[in-house]
Amino acid sequence: MARYFVGDGTSTDWFDTDNWSTESCGVGGASVPGIDHVANFDIGSSGNCILTAPLNTGGLTCTNDYSYTLNDGGYAVGVSGDINWQVNNTKLVTTGTWTQIKDSISAKSYPNGNDIYNWVMPSGKTLTCPYYFHVNQCTIGPDCTVNGGGNVYFICWYPPHDHFYYADPTSSVTGVRFYINTDRANSGVVMDGNFMIPYGAAGKTYTTLGDITVGGYLHVHAGNTATTEAQARTLDMNGYNLYVTGDIQLGQDTTSYDGYGGRIIFGSGTWIGGNLKVNDYNVKGNTYAYIVWGSGEVHVDGDINLTGVYASYTQDADLHLDSVTEYQDVWCSGNTLPDVHLSTSLGLNLHDDFNCTDMHIYSNNRDKIFPNGFDIIMPARVEMLKQAATNNNLLIRKQWVN
Repeated sequence: MARYFVGDGTSTDWFDTDNWSTESCGVGGASVPGIDHVANFDIGSSGNCILTAPLNTGGLTCTNDYSYTLNDGGYAVGVSGDINWQVNNTKLVTTGTWTQIKDSISAKSYPNGNDIYNWVMPSGKTLTCPYYFHVNQCTIGPDCTVNGGGNVYFICWYPPHDHFYYADPTSSVTGVRFYINTDRANSGVVMDGNFMIPYGAAGKTYTTLGDITVGGYLHVHAGNTATTEAQARTLDMNGYNLYVTGDIQLGQDTTSYDGYGGRIIFGSGTWIGGNLKVNDYNVKGNTYAYIVWGSGEVHVDGDINLTGVYASYTQDADLHLDSVTEYQDVWCSGNTLPDVHLSTSLGLNLHDDFNCTDMHIYSNNRDKIFPNGFDIIMPARVEMLKQAATNNNLLIRKQWVN
């Protein structure tokens, strides 16, 4: 059943029956919407609405025609139906906890203030986000499913404090963004799909307090108009492990600003199933990215493209190029890689001069390096290490600079 807010009452109280009708643009006096009703705010709705007590709602819909404010008054809200807040110029003002009651719902809330302060999913719930759904903080219980989609639609929007996101290890979460407008720290996360730390205020850092596992791609987006390292948006692994099935992308190219800068600080161990690259660098050429390799091992199965990387701090890291299925393309773009290990890698296709601190080549009876006319530059040494295979085959097509 549906109820429509018409605002005919003497107050803005949700629980004033004169504020509700059984039809859009109708006459007030209907029963107040509860757990069996979808509450609608549309062209026939007049005035603000505020909760004055806890509420269980069967759903919530707001169209582009409503230009006022719904305020939860800090009260708890139980959600037993879909949330469809379609406008981005209306504030959904919340300071209370919203708990999903129905087993499976769909939810979206356009940006610019339409965020839920605290979202809670008890055990076994499913949430699907067909478009942006903004929460400030959330708790996802055991055996829950959050489908933020390939476009990363489930969003922690401006978390109010550290430890703003928790998902039980038995839950399945895809498509998450962490918008931060100040430095934030959070426990480790595990998600089945894509994970983004999007653009926003420059110079802010997301620090993990545990391992991060990402089943899709990881995108450390950027600080707005970040043209220096201090302005870049940063993911600090803080000594923890990072596991990414897909690509790691840094920064964000744009035609609207002079540059977006993204930065990553690797921890004790990193495993990248896809590529390590700067996002869409060739769109405008104003993306800036920074890599701090750390002191652990970084394993990359895909290509490495440092075009657009303005600083690469090798530290004591060991970079393992691990592809066993195809040659790995490498663009250093004037940057220096840490100690490079070639063990299972079929070989490298170099697109510019190759710079690294050391190189360790393990034989597996294949030609390892294809410089394509570029230099291999190392300030230290090259170490040829035999494993159980026969010959060390190394093909250099230009010159070796040591």
